Formats: sequence, structure tokens, C-alpha cells
Amino acid sequence: MKQMLARTALLLAALTAVVFGAEKECGPCIPEACSPPTKCLAGMVKDRCGCCFVCGQLEGQLCDYEAASLPQKYKHGHCGDNMECRLRNDLPPGDPPEALCFCLEEEPLCGNDGQTYGTSCQLNQARNKRRDDGLHAVSRGPCESGEYTYMS
Repeated sequence: MKQMLARTALLLAALTAVVFGAEKECGPCIPEACSPPTKCLAGMVKDRCGCCFVCGQLEGQLCDYEAASLPQKYKHGHCGDNMECRLRNDLPPGDPPEALCFCLEEEPLCGNDGQTYGTSCQLNQARNKRRDDGLHAVSRGPCESGEYTYMS
């Protein structure tokens, strides 16, 4: 009788996990089975299991904040290059917590294309979007041209 109750409890737990979208456990890592990501504007990061490379989340996108007990902890993915995932502090009381990707260097940069980028992450995003490895910052602060590039 105890074994039957234990099996029933395990079955219910498994069904609950499937129905309510519980996180999948990581299996063995087989790098050869990983699909290579393409068009990663924020660069590539390892998946939550640390096995395959995937595209990183862009600045301002929702991300997986692993230090908090968020619902669906592994839903969005990790932030891209030179970014970190931070809990939002601008939500009304009672709203569920969520986290966004923030660039670690939050100052404008002047690119060698004459455009001002709000952050180094936005400059990197433009470089990756254009596939222009030559795009780089020439100075800190806005360009003299006054043209400002906003990446979304």
C-alpha cells in the first residue's frame, strides 16, 4: 500500500511538472548535438545547462535571474556580452518580479561611423547586425555630429 501511494505521489508530481511548465533537467552534454546559433546581435552565451551556445538576450530584454525565486526561472535566457541580468525595481507593488538585461557600461560612445551609441552594448549590437567587425568606439561621449543611434 505504501509503495502504491509513493508511486501515485511521484506520478502526480511528474504530471504537475508537465502541466505547470516546470524546468527540464539537464541531460548529458553532447556538443555535437548542439545547433549553432545564427544572427546573435548580443553575442553568444552558454545555455542554462552550460553545454550549447545560444544567442544572448539583448539590452532591455527579459532574462533569467537565477538568484531570485521567479516563476519560470529558465524561460528567457542569459544576457549577451557585457551585460548582466537585474531585477526590475520599477514595478507596481503586487506585480510579479521580473528581470531585464542591463549593459555594464552605460555611457554613450562615438562610433567610427560617426554615430553615437547609448551604450557599448548598443555599439556591439550594431556591429553584429551589420556584420562589421571594423565598427568600434573612437571616443567616450556623443559624437560631434549629434546623430544618435538607438538600438531596439
